[in-house]
Amino acid sequence: MSSATRASTRRCLRQALARRQKSLLTTKMQMALTESYQQRLESLLAVDEGIEQMIQALEATGELANTVIMFTSDNGYMLGEHRLHAGKTVAYEPSALVPLIITGPGFPANVQRRHPISQIDLAPTIADIAAATPTLTVDGVSLIPLARSPVGWPARHLVIEAGPRSLNGPMFYTGVRGSRYVYLEYHETVEVEFYDLMRDPYQLQNLEADPAYDGYQAQLARLLESMRNCVGADCR
Repeated sequence: MSSATRASTRRCLRQALARRQKSLLTTKMQMALTESYQQRLESLLAVDEGIEQMIQALEATGELANTVIMFTSDNGYMLGEHRLHAGKTVAYEPSALVPLIITGPGFPANVQRRHPISQIDLAPTIADIAAATPTLTVDGVSLIPLARSPVGWPARHLVIEAGPRSLNGPMFYTGVRGSRYVYLEYHETVEVEFYDLMRDPYQLQNLEADPAYDGYQAQLARLLESMRNCVGADCR
């Protein structure tokens, strides 16, 4: 990681810690963020052109029917949500979620799944596509069964985390995310955040102090503890 990237990450984390005290975005900042978002969409036109050229090349060589194509990203990005005008290391949905598009043999067309999955599932999926057996223990699972049918797909909780803000410091946060609840522990400030995504998809109301959710929080806290050093099937 470059010095510039580390500085940017530290700045993002400081912003996240101070988010409760941050003032509203000014009109000028909102306009700048809107322009930035528009430019990102415009830049995707070049990506679309590149995809078209790749598909045409695969068709020309007769390899398209024998090729699985995956598109994803390493992280999301904040563009004004939670009053954060930048950043990609916070646990909120715009930062934590990434797209995943898979097309090719074995994957049905025009199908969407909303189940929690992670990038740890990509390697097992690729191995499954190639009919290969990993020689090392993998924490993730193949996504081919889910792509074909959600029936029987187990409920999952995934670990989300951000590393230390200093060389010998504690993790910034660790947490678990399921299809409905997000539980987060901030280790420097000893704070907890808990969100019900069904009722609060934008994560605006921290339910950590709501006694109605004590049982859910305790359950997820135990799950997080068990997943800190899990290996293989224990991580699923």
